[in-house]
Amino acid sequence: TLKGSYSYHTPAWVSAPSATSYTVTRLVRLPSSIELPNPDTLDNNYYLLFYADYDYYKGTGDQGESNEGNNYPNADNNYTGAEIITIENADLQVSNPSAPSAAAAGQSITVSWTVTNNGSGAANANWYDAVYLSDDDILDSSDQRIAYFWIDEQTPLAAGGHYDMTDKSLYIPGDAVGAKYLLFVADYSNSQAETDDTNNTATLQITLNAPDLCVTGVDAPATGVLGQTISVSWTVENIGQYDTTTHWYDKVYVSDDTILDEEDTLLASFYAPAQSPMHQNDEYTLAHDIFLPETATGDRYLLFVADGSGYQGETDEQNNVKSHPITLTAPDLAIAEGNVTAPATAILGETVSVSWTVTNQGTEEAAADWYDYIYISQDNVVDPGDNLLRSEYVGDKTPLAAAGDYTETATITIPSTWQGQNAFLIFKADGSGNQGETDETNNVVAAAITLTAPDLQVERVTVPTTAVSSQQIQVSWKVVNTGNSAALSPWSDAIYLSSDDQFDSSVDTRIDYFSASDCVPLTSDDFYSSIRGVRLPAVAAGTYHIIVVTDEFNQQGESDETNNFKAGGPITVSVPDLEVTAVIAPESASPSESIEISWTVRNNSDTVEAPADWYDYIYLSADTNFNPGTDVFVASENVEAFTPLDAGESYTVTRNVTVPNVSVGNWYLFVMADGSHNQGESEEENNFLRSDAITIEIPDLTVTEATAPAEASVQQAIDVTWTVKNSGDGAANARWYDYIYLSYDDGLTGDDELVTSFSTADEVPLLSGESYTVTRQVTLPNCATAYNYLLVVADGGKVQGEASDDNNVGPAIPITIHEPPDLEITAVSAPVAAAVGQTVDLAWTVTNIGSSPAYADWYDRVYISDTDSLDGSEQLLLSERIDSQTPLPVDASYSASRKVRLPESGIGTRYLIFVVNGDDVQGETSTGNNTEVVSVTISNPDLQVTAATAPETASWGERAAISWTVTNQGAGAEAATWYDRVYLSSDEALDTSTDILVVSVYAGEYSPLDPATDYTIEKEVTLPAGLTGSAYFLFVTDASDNQVEAVETNNLLAREVTFNAADLQVTATTAPDSASWGELISLDWTVTNTGSGTATSNWWDMVFLSADEIYDSDDTL
Repeated sequence: TLKGSYSYHTPAWVSAPSATSYTVTRLVRLPSSIELPNPDTLDNNYYLLFYADYDYYKGTGDQGESNEGNNYPNADNNYTGAEIITIENADLQVSNPSAPSAAAAGQSITVSWTVTNNGSGAANANWYDAVYLSDDDILDSSDQRIAYFWIDEQTPLAAGGHYDMTDKSLYIPGDAVGAKYLLFVADYSNSQAETDDTNNTATLQITLNAPDLCVTGVDAPATGVLGQTISVSWTVENIGQYDTTTHWYDKVYVSDDTILDEEDTLLASFYAPAQSPMHQNDEYTLAHDIFLPETATGDRYLLFVADGSGYQGETDEQNNVKSHPITLTAPDLAIAEGNVTAPATAILGETVSVSWTVTNQGTEEAAADWYDYIYISQDNVVDPGDNLLRSEYVGDKTPLAAAGDYTETATITIPSTWQGQNAFLIFKADGSGNQGETDETNNVVAAAITLTAPDLQVERVTVPTTAVSSQQIQVSWKVVNTGNSAALSPWSDAIYLSSDDQFDSSVDTRIDYFSASDCVPLTSDDFYSSIRGVRLPAVAAGTYHIIVVTDEFNQQGESDETNNFKAGGPITVSVPDLEVTAVIAPESASPSESIEISWTVRNNSDTVEAPADWYDYIYLSADTNFNPGTDVFVASENVEAFTPLDAGESYTVTRNVTVPNVSVGNWYLFVMADGSHNQGESEEENNFLRSDAITIEIPDLTVTEATAPAEASVQQAIDVTWTVKNSGDGAANARWYDYIYLSYDDGLTGDDELVTSFSTADEVPLLSGESYTVTRQVTLPNCATAYNYLLVVADGGKVQGEASDDNNVGPAIPITIHEPPDLEITAVSAPVAAAVGQTVDLAWTVTNIGSSPAYADWYDRVYISDTDSLDGSEQLLLSERIDSQTPLPVDASYSASRKVRLPESGIGTRYLIFVVNGDDVQGETSTGNNTEVVSVTISNPDLQVTAATAPETASWGERAAISWTVTNQGAGAEAATWYDRVYLSSDEALDTSTDILVVSVYAGEYSPLDPATDYTIEKEVTLPAGLTGSAYFLFVTDASDNQVEAVETNNLLAREVTFNAADLQVTATTAPDSASWGELISLDWTVTNTGSGTATSNWWDMVFLSADEIYDSDDTL
């Protein structure tokens, strides 16, 4: 049988001759590549196999049936649904190749060739022709492809037909030298099946010339220590007869001898862009510092290599190397057994803590800055197949003296996938190999670890069949966890647009992604369904597929990462055409001035609306030629009020824009429709238009006076007054900010502290010669005691274009600043016992025991924790803004009380931690007295399904009404947000690996559920396929295990039900007797329901191409 992929989707016509059957007429295109003769029959005959209700990925379709074995041709139904078809064939050949007989490396040349179809059938595929550079006239894997050309306008190519490829430009690689061959290849990628693929190539000889580089001099030291840097220089000369034609890299190696080979170690590579082209006898000298990495010690050689990259072809490659002797020494790093700590078990994707100790056992100092590596491995030996989990930079521990050591603690994340459950964590000192050593065998220690994992899969994707480029569409999908562990990490699902049904993140376009965190944890065999509205990107007209990828960012570790996507579609996409027809702007303006402009945009399409919400872009240009890469971007206009823009309709926008900071002179305003490229179009060249010329002038701002108090305290608000004058020729129109700095001296430098900034919106426009004076309150920061001056800077953010920015700093203001206050919690009030999720009363009192008032506004906070200290594991309950109580004078106090809700989980003895100034906004002399802790005992609730109703008999696909009641029989309130679920099962016991989920309902609206209270949910559901005869509805509360309960075993109630089923069969088919590769043919088939129940689901019928009349999974859809 044949392997293959989806054929092109085309419209189908469906008729229903009776209530129990239907007939389909469908146009399909045969694949472009079919093996001839048929390897099974040794002739040109194949079979079309018709399959009713089939899913390409899981086999059995969406309609449940009593017999799934009669939906396709087989021996039991005498192969009903199998039609024989004869396939014709094509054969491509290359002739008349043309090219120059000689050229230079790095040169472009012109070539031509002809391709003829000598087969008996048409060539219906599109393909690539290619040109290769070769050492001989035979095409093989060592040849270099230097050009390729897409062949689509010339196809389909009829039997006996041909096409000419004339005057095509090729670039000869810079490293190509000597006698070569050009190989002209038709359909090099084998897109078009042929009777003979061996006659697709024609050849021509070509001679390529080159220069000759030589290292003529070297300067370097005689000794060095690994991990240190040495200074070297070398000279390169072109001793050949031809100029160099490309750029290259010179390289420096360390070697055991004077001969360059693959065993030598590369020390450095230096780009020589300014040296080319080099004429005959030209030379250059390079000098650099080179780091000595991990390598062998003792008597070695430095090898200096001209064009070590091999980019420049040469007549002699043997004279590019010059050697220099050097003696190397080194230290010795080691990790001893027992000097690592790591956990014994973990889940794939889990983050764990580890530590290790490294000692320098050598006699030399370890001077390099290296990385220690942590691997995960199938065994206790580091090899190339091991996975690097972390590289820990230890530059702060170096240089490490002889006999010195250090200890590192870090977190690592276990990989998302792993083969088996057993693994080793391997710790390697200097894993990066930066530090050369006398002994590299003692750098590694291994620790054993056991692993488990979930596995997410996309099971279903549903999309519309037609749309317009940039249109909003609905996408729905289903994700199942088929792994052996729960999926605990929050992940995201992504939606892509693709030109085919195969996912490739490097070429497919991600439209959007959505968090699946509300589905966590997702237990083994559990699933969730999503439906989202997404907007198609601005693509060209054509046929596309929607692909859904679960766990897009690999946030959840899995046992298999290759099964996370599924394709839906195809979708046929059409496009409109936008054009700017008018632009109006004023004759003159100043930088930062707001000017009024207007423009008009029209949709030139006769039939297709423009549905996107795009932005029109506005640019300012120094000339009449539009170039968005160099012109000044001014503004963008959201035109969603005019969209969708119907075919033939226009819109006009009038708005103000701010002139950017440009120089004096004449400028031009350009408007570009859909500058954001949100809307796909048939023509992009008519999207921009310019205005008439605009004349520009500029201002200049200076601070002429500034005053403030002579002393103050940290966090105190003081009045600062200053005057700004416009000394320039043009008006200052921008809305800029004046900046206030604290400074150590009377000049603005990089170590000054920016305190605040103030808008000058009320003072603009500031005309030439005008000034303004303002007084503003400035709050001094915690660090203010270290500074001696205040500085005022006009337009500190340089928003307003000016003649000069060097005169914007005003005269310095001397100031003395006092030390900060000290806050302390002096009393707290809280309950000694409560239930999870309960609302409780809290109160606390704070006193300023410092020597200065507390001027800032801060937050007091209350946490709940399993420990009596803040260690990062605590949970925030309350954050209280303290502003009406400030400034708080010396020895003054305030009290606060609030109601807070306790968390939905966590029982037993816990701790309430009260923290004053929890955000550290108010500077203090001491923060050691800002915390107070009290203990509290917490109890929990208990959910139970106490009543349920469901039908006694039903059919697959039927709509049915069900209901259930849930009661809290525990001592505490139900405070979590959970899901209730209903399953269909063959017995009264819940098994999520085999039972069928009917509905999952979010019960968060009933939370908190107090003790002895209940709720009832009523739903109408579609009954799934899969069960026949006696079965059970299983009603499960808190199925997601979100709520901690006193008893977890009483959450299920069962109700019995009896089921019937349908049975689909293909009962008639028709197809043509013969066709060509890639040809569009018409097919007919009839499907009948021979079962006892109604077929209520939607399903796919599929047609396969097979080498025989027996269907299997390798047949071509």
